[in-house]
Amino acid sequence: MILGAAPVVSGATEAPDSTGGDGIDALLAHALVTQLDARAAFECTTSLLYTKRRTHDQGVPPYLDASAKELSADIERLKAARSDDPDREILRTRLLARLENHREAVGLATQAILAAAVAGGWTSGTNEVLNRSWTAYRAGPSVDTLEIRVFSESAAIRSALPRGALQVAGIVQDSSGYRLGCVPWASAPMRIAAVSKGSRAERLGLLAGDEIVSVHGGPVASIIDLKSNLVALAGKKVEIVVKRDGGQVVLHPKVPAGAASYAEVRRELEQQYQKLVEAYGLQDDKAIAGMFTEDFHIIFPNGQIMDAQEAEAFYGRSTQGVGPIEARYAIRGLTISENRLIAVAEVFQEFKWMRKEAGTTRTTSSRQLMRQTWSKTRQGWKLKSTDQIRDEK
Repeated sequence: MILGAAPVVSGATEAPDSTGGDGIDALLAHALVTQLDARAAFECTTSLLYTKRRTHDQGVPPYLDASAKELSADIERLKAARSDDPDREILRTRLLARLENHREAVGLATQAILAAAVAGGWTSGTNEVLNRSWTAYRAGPSVDTLEIRVFSESAAIRSALPRGALQVAGIVQDSSGYRLGCVPWASAPMRIAAVSKGSRAERLGLLAGDEIVSVHGGPVASIIDLKSNLVALAGKKVEIVVKRDGGQVVLHPKVPAGAASYAEVRRELEQQYQKLVEAYGLQDDKAIAGMFTEDFHIIFPNGQIMDAQEAEAFYGRSTQGVGPIEARYAIRGLTISENRLIAVAEVFQEFKWMRKEAGTTRTTSSRQLMRQTWSKTRQGWKLKSTDQIRDEK
């Protein structure tokens, strides 16, 4: 990563002083931004050290110190808060665990830098402390279905967050399919914390520390907006204005392609969903099972996990005495890996079927919003996992 300056202050808004009503949601939103900015500050610092673009004798970066203070403040706020809503209470404890892990990581990185300054260079002991900081950084609970649901459905949380923060956090999938290769700060969405070498962002001429002002004459509010604009402008020469080193710089790059491969993968997945529609209509268990990878699994909203064999048995039991199933799928969002071997689709699924009960035939239906992960194999795209986000009315 090529890294640069960062905002000094973390946090989407002033920290909330109440946890009643929408107060808990505002606190959760504030803690999420603190987490994301701590992640950026930690990765900036350690990467600069590893690439020797920053040395121990330059001391602790001010943004790392600011992040440590913000982490401590939000940890105390989360400890003092309680929610009557069980889901939000679980989310509060998960965010608290993440912030405590990040605070430990930031503290160990700070300790390593200070120790290296005293020693006059990096030693096996200071390197060991820096390695421990990465262990702490990687610890903590990962994003799960409950977190996705609470953050996505709360209007109070969404209004308190900077635009694009949910995508940066991996809670909401980026539907543009355009992998830019840069990391924004959550509290300053158009300030770039890191640029991957060889990425589209680097080919556009963007540098770590840049703050994007406009693209093709129009303002942009987040990296998500930027990527959407770039998808529409792929292959064209554009004007990008950035703030850099106290002044403004005008870039005139040709936008790297990306939309064509996205459209191609989407078309291929739509074909796979059509095969599922046909297989469900014919009640062809073998054809349905053939669409899954060997390690396929389903994650239900209550946290239950079902593997491929269990899913096949469950399908067999649930379709006994049922007529042909009418299935419908609609891709609402799609994210594709850089090598185009993994695709994550946010999909609306609807099933309708006829069931005979006590001599009466009834029409039954179900609708779900799901996040499905597809893997490109030698036999084509196969479904690797299904995460049922929520039922739809």
